[in-house]
Amino acid sequence: MTTKIALLFGLLLSTQLGFAAPEKPVIKDIPGKNMQRTIKKMMDVQNDEVVRIVFYGQSITKQIVKETDFTEQFRAKFPNKKIEFVDAAIGGWQSQLLVKTKENEVPFFNADLIIFHCLKGLDGTYEETIRYMRSTTSAEILLWNDHLDQRGYVQEIQDRETMIASLAEKYDCGLVDVTSRWRIYLEKNNLNQKDLLRDYIHLNNQGKKFLVDSLLTAFVCDDALCADDAAEKSNALLEVIAGDLRTFEFNGIQLDAVYETSENSTPIVAKIDGQSPAELFTSYALKSPPLIPGFFQPITARVACETCPQEEIWTMTVSNVDLNAATFDFEINGNISGFEGRGNTKHDFVSNSKKIILSSKDWNTAQMNHKLSALKNGDELLFESAPLFDKNYTANSNQAIVVSALANKQHSVSIDVPPSISIKYFIVHKPWLYRELN
Repeated sequence: MTTKIALLFGLLLSTQLGFAAPEKPVIKDIPGKNMQRTIKKMMDVQNDEVVRIVFYGQSITKQIVKETDFTEQFRAKFPNKKIEFVDAAIGGWQSQLLVKTKENEVPFFNADLIIFHCLKGLDGTYEETIRYMRSTTSAEILLWNDHLDQRGYVQEIQDRETMIASLAEKYDCGLVDVTSRWRIYLEKNNLNQKDLLRDYIHLNNQGKKFLVDSLLTAFVCDDALCADDAAEKSNALLEVIAGDLRTFEFNGIQLDAVYETSENSTPIVAKIDGQSPAELFTSYALKSPPLIPGFFQPITARVACETCPQEEIWTMTVSNVDLNAATFDFEINGNISGFEGRGNTKHDFVSNSKKIILSSKDWNTAQMNHKLSALKNGDELLFESAPLFDKNYTANSNQAIVVSALANKQHSVSIDVPPSISIKYFIVHKPWLYRELN
């Protein structure tokens, strides 16, 4: 009764103020659309490749991975497939921050499917992140729009509902229309949005169950969707090449080798355009900006470089912490490069070798005095530059990344495979957005 009175009051108020009441919700997603390549792979028991699913976003996304039985239900749905779930979500990291952090995160995903959701993004940053994923990976992407927070079906949620549906259409992403499903569920069960929340926006157990059930609707096999233009384009992003070849050319951004499981770890020996993967500028990336000690957010939204990085552990040593002014000094050292310079959060920083670049606009100093952890003098914040390729054929896997993060163009490869390794086939990855990346 309370919900019906509120709806009537809202209708009366909107009429008096001269704007239209929200239309009755209608679910606008198509279950399985733009998801069929991943779904087919999970259903193919003859294919022993691992399916890798990455969750990217902020705390609501992390709730799905950490606080629900989504992964268990998902595995029960595809019981004969080895599935790896990766939680890459960062609590409180809205779209304007994720758009910066993406370059330290997405290159390491190597995903079949990226499940993506975060807040804000009406400023274009939501699309920029999706475009980046579509330009640098072959992954399929599943989006979902917002549940209602304590404000209800406010204009921001309506605008994001429209934006996310539009981006799903533009970039051939899967979509779960959570907003409409949520509104229908509330009305059907005579509930208020607060009944599904534990605080202003985070989900309680009932809300989490509803969101899990909604997301699982996307994973259905549909033969008609398998034959549509978007599915054909998605399938074309992965090209299989015979495993007995030792020299060949390919067009794409990544090359994998699928092999019979090795008894021992064996080095991968390959040349791409005349260079080993380790010699290529794009083969290494700075990974995951350093976290605030004891806290779940990074101290900076982005760590960049100008010169070719290498595999290295970096230490940011903090000094002269001023919690009131939200500033501090720091010193950067690499376990290989050694001392790389000193800086302050008020100014842009470029290390001596230009392997580390930090912008004064990217610091997350607002959280350095968070109740969970206060940054203090002498704190050592660790981060790393890591390879985007595998060095070995390993005994606990049957698939290796020979090279990745290439420019999207033609490449030549020569590979020396030892007698102990039997390559079944190679997989070439291409980005959904066909363009050169260099």
